[in-house]
Amino acid sequence: MRGYNEEGTTTTPFDMTVLNGLDRYHLVHNVLDWVPELKIIRIGRKQVMDSKA
Repeated sequence: MRGYNEEGTTTTPFDMTVLNGLDRYHLVHNVLDWVPELKIIRIGRKQVMDSKA
């Protein structure tokens, strides 16, 4: 049969966002790494986030 063949591998926009590291979780990690003023809370906050992920 010619045409579109469904293989059950639909990639949603949300999946693409996560795969590319652009979701809120990765964004917060990047902000904590790059904003000097957040250095004080960086270590504790990242540990909390990683434990909930």
